[in-house]
Amino acid sequence: MPNLVLAEAMRRADCSNKGLASRVQLVAQEEGVTLRCTHVDVKRWLEGVQPRPATAKFIAEALSRKAGVRFSLEDIGMGGVLTPTTLERGLEYADAVPEVGSRLLGLTRRDLVDDPLAVEAAVVPSAWTQPLLTWLLSRPEPLPAGNGMQVNERFSS
Repeated sequence: MPNLVLAEAMRRADCSNKGLASRVQLVAQEEGVTLRCTHVDVKRWLEGVQPRPATAKFIAEALSRKAGVRFSLEDIGMGGVLTPTTLERGLEYADAVPEVGSRLLGLTRRDLVDDPLAVEAAVVPSAWTQPLLTWLLSRPEPLPAGNGMQVNERFSS
């Protein structure tokens, strides 16, 4: 599936395939990474190929510099690219239901597409203690019931 979001970001940044490739190489070099990147790679990304997480970050940074505005991974159609930080955030207990849903959806999507970073990530049961205890000991947000009463109100009557 074509990455139309990346195409739009490149248009907004007024950046050609060759221009983006050279800018991505420059950003990678500044980070101490040797990255071979050509207009052919950019063409593949536009066709929907997802690059490695570090490369996706370099793409977002290169476009950000060119356009003078901040592009996130989502802004370039690469929000599904999993980074170690994304996996670590999954171990934090979110305060709000929408954030929990967003994290769960993201991890589920990565699992369904067999994202190598997610599938091959080490399982560390000791890391589960903090989010589990936080969840068990926190007072959850009341969920609306069908008749307008809060769930907590129905059980306390």
